[in-house]
Amino acid sequence: QFGFVETLPQRWLFDFARVKFDLDWRDGDETTGEVVVNFIVPPSAKGMLLLQEELIRLKLFSTMHRSKSYKVYEGMSKYEWETLWQYYDALCDALTNAIVQSDATLSNEVWELGDNWWVKDGTLEASDVEEHYVLPTKKYMHPTESHETSNVEL
Repeated sequence: QFGFVETLPQRWLFDFARVKFDLDWRDGDETTGEVVVNFIVPPSAKGMLLLQEELIRLKLFSTMHRSKSYKVYEGMSKYEWETLWQYYDALCDALTNAIVQSDATLSNEVWELGDNWWVKDGTLEASDVEEHYVLPTKKYMHPTESHETSNVEL
């Protein structure tokens, strides 16, 4: 059985937004009750916008499914249902903390890096790439952009 062993620290990598950060207790002290965000790769304005859009999408998902019973979904156990929502809550908390605490200096540099942008922060070596596989990003066009103005890759 898998799940969260500890609530924090956590590392989050959102390839579609090219955002990577850690969540931990302030000063590593759980008794503070205060969670802090440490961006490992400087976030971009577009990346933060994409995180906001993802949070909205997740909240819509919750309004459609959370009140239902796991029995509605054929083959799903109660444990799987509870684990799904435990992960959902952690994901929404991580996104919310990253968005709210996004006082980091924003930079578009992350979009100029190749598909291995997430190893450029020094937390992995090039030899570790195969062990920590992330799918290559796809071209993303924000709904307010045209094909001519879009330069964001996902």
